[in-house]
Amino acid sequence: MYDQISSLREKAVQAAILGVKEAESDEDGDSPVTITCQWEGTKERIIQAQYEIVFSHPEAFLSCEDGLKVIQSTIYLSAVKAVIVDEAHCILEWRDDFRPHYGKLSVLAALFPNAPIAALTATATTGDRHTICNTLCLRNPKLVIANLNRPNVFFSKVFREGSDNEAYAKILQPIATSLLEQGTCYPLTLIYLPLPWCGRAYKLFEGILKEKQYDPEEGPLIPENRLFGQFHAPQTGKMKETILKELCNPDSKCRVVFATMALGMGVNISSVKEVIHIGPPRSVREYFQEAGRAGRDNKQSHAIRAGPYPVEANKKIS
Repeated sequence: MYDQISSLREKAVQAAILGVKEAESDEDGDSPVTITCQWEGTKERIIQAQYEIVFSHPEAFLSCEDGLKVIQSTIYLSAVKAVIVDEAHCILEWRDDFRPHYGKLSVLAALFPNAPIAALTATATTGDRHTICNTLCLRNPKLVIANLNRPNVFFSKVFREGSDNEAYAKILQPIATSLLEQGTCYPLTLIYLPLPWCGRAYKLFEGILKEKQYDPEEGPLIPENRLFGQFHAPQTGKMKETILKELCNPDSKCRVVFATMALGMGVNISSVKEVIHIGPPRSVREYFQEAGRAGRDNKQSHAIRAGPYPVEANKKIS
């Protein structure tokens, strides 16, 4: 959202965010986590519907008292001209357990019956489209379907060898060595891997690059000057924001990022040249979402899937 807000403001479009923040529960975890609104923009201007575009989380207008008042106010009931549900595949992936509010977005059709509703996603099968339309209570929707094929992205698969520790090291060490040699000339690469391995990969790169992990070497030792980084849910919000800003910056020093699924819906990272998956994504849909970060500048790019060797078809199982 913050990336899109910045882009809109550069184009003189008035935009704001009605977001959420979770209050911390007690140490014993007995008290429920409370959700409160977080305002990006002038709170009073958001309440008075004085922005052209308001981004929001489902939780902000379904669980937050202030958010409910805003969206159900007389001002919003008359001011809302259209509703856009971006990354609509989240309705399928998150509504059951992770973020159940995605399954309750039909309230938008009830609140704004005269406003057109659009659901956008880059990955939706025929069944997915049916579920999304039903969840949002869309009646006789117009479907706009494009070819998923990305001619500029070359997909390939390699096999991992040995134990996980050996296999991961064999894949990551050559990348670290190339980064050491090429520095900021190394093509921007996203490496998706399990959370425990994000930290291990980071330490492996630190051990290989040592003092050359920053550019320039004599410059300040700050995250913005480091050649690699990691992005995952346990990271601080400030560090994640720093990584995202660097990835969106064409002059970024950061060339390799170790990531989990936490990176990057809605973020316009245009210059990714390689996306490497070490380990399987949770679904084919998720794989295409993550592999699709490559080549958004329409230049030749590479999506690599590193998987285990298949079980031999003729191997007898005793």
